[in-house]
Amino acid sequence: MASFRHLSQIIEAWPDRFCLKAARSGVLDAGSLSDHDWFRMTNSKYLIEQVYASVLSVPNQFQAFAGYEWSGDFFTRRRYGDRTVTFLDDYSPIFRITDPESNTPQKLHAKLKPLGAIDWPHHLGAPFAVMDWTTHDGAVEPVVEMVSSHGMYETYDPAVAVPVKYAQALPIGKSSVQDGLTAGKRFGLVGSSDSHSGLSGYSNGMLGIYAESVTRASLMQAFHSRRTFAIRGGEPLLLDVRVNGAFMGQEIRSTSPPRLSVRVQAQSPIEKIEIVRDGHYIYTRPGEGKESSFEYQDTEKGKYYYVRVWLAGGKYAWSSPVWID
Repeated sequence: MASFRHLSQIIEAWPDRFCLKAARSGVLDAGSLSDHDWFRMTNSKYLIEQVYASVLSVPNQFQAFAGYEWSGDFFTRRRYGDRTVTFLDDYSPIFRITDPESNTPQKLHAKLKPLGAIDWPHHLGAPFAVMDWTTHDGAVEPVVEMVSSHGMYETYDPAVAVPVKYAQALPIGKSSVQDGLTAGKRFGLVGSSDSHSGLSGYSNGMLGIYAESVTRASLMQAFHSRRTFAIRGGEPLLLDVRVNGAFMGQEIRSTSPPRLSVRVQAQSPIEKIEIVRDGHYIYTRPGEGKESSFEYQDTEKGKYYYVRVWLAGGKYAWSSPVWID
């Protein structure tokens, strides 16, 4: 398992510092520079960031990606939401939100697909950039951000949401992860930091990813397969969730209620593990130290399942869903 645990979004910082510190963090296997496509992100600066991502990767240890955040126009981002763009190649063009040929998500996706690039919706419910789920395209947006320094966007129901504070304002609209899943969208879950310091602020959000190797091609293939999970709290962990033997991110067919298997290995004590079916928290497993492994037989057949983990110290993790047709 390789863990792509961090996407740092940096404004007016030192991209070389991010790559060097992330590679030596002992936590991150991969990461990306994702500066805003504002006027401060000149073409020259974007080229420099791509150079650092290319030359400061460490083979078999740390893989840097090049990318940016599609967000540099207030009125457009307020309508569609922001996207974190990540490229497969060392050097790629920047498709700005202010450019007429890439000023909608559909136009952006048309530019990214031929390049093998992906984007994911960022801080879904933020009032200044609310996600519009009708614009989601699973082919180029295989994953969606669950948590970052802005807050947590799983659900806006305070009765069941984890107690993560929002950095700027409470989320609005039908923009949460569960809103997207209810609308029939299919995507994996990730976390990212949105650190603006030039350092890897992965305690706010990072991700685990199941990839065959720490290379761009392998990691990108794992993103497309949705073999990811989101983390809040800065601690690496193992989260393995299967539904009728199908790994998280997969789609299966079944005519009967499924059986789930869950495995968690963490550094902090596990407080509880919850199974979520179609937005309902149907089963809670009490913590058993720092490791837990169990199976659960459902009595109904849902459309999708995922797992939420609570760890001591206000740390959390969310698996990507498995869908049943």
